[in-house]
Amino acid sequence: MRSRLNTAVLRGGFFYDENGKSLGEKYYAYRAVTVNQSPITINGAKFYKLADRDAYIKATNISGQGRVLKRNAYIYSTSKKRTTHNGAWKLYKGFIGSPYKKYPLGYWVAPNGVKPVVKHYLGKAQNMTNCGLPAIKDKLINSHLVVVWVGMFDGLSNHAITLTGYHGKTIYYNDPWTGTKRKIKQEIFATHWALDAHRALSY
Repeated sequence: MRSRLNTAVLRGGFFYDENGKSLGEKYYAYRAVTVNQSPITINGAKFYKLADRDAYIKATNISGQGRVLKRNAYIYSTSKKRTTHNGAWKLYKGFIGSPYKKYPLGYWVAPNGVKPVVKHYLGKAQNMTNCGLPAIKDKLINSHLVVVWVGMFDGLSNHAITLTGYHGKTIYYNDPWTGTKRKIKQEIFATHWALDAHRALSY
């Protein structure tokens, strides 16, 4: 059996057949899907095959497409209102939206938004964003849990899991979305961690 990937689509589009022809069936953004883990190339474009049927989704609709800015640009806090550079960095300091309201008004929290809570209960906290996997393992081997932010995980575009330990190239974690204790190969974890800017929090 081929390895499968539980993920979500970042933007809507159409399903395609094995020849790259549209099936005329549309799907919408942020839908959870299960696909074969390795993409294939059809007519020069990469696609993921759905695990449960003979239909394909363009890889860029799942993984996104990198863009390079060719000139200076503004960052907007709404569709019409520009934000300052300092205002943009607030996205990395706390909450996007309100933590007291339901989605989509309360959407996402950065490590520094959780850090005061960890410090309150444990006496210390450390933002380990971009620290590298060896530093993560050093925390784990000293029995310190590490919360990491991961992208395209459990059918969610953004998610956070708690790493509890490792053995060789296998990482063990608690998943609050499923309420289960699970494990993941190190190289697969690294891919999902990179999709959410290597954010991490420990103590």
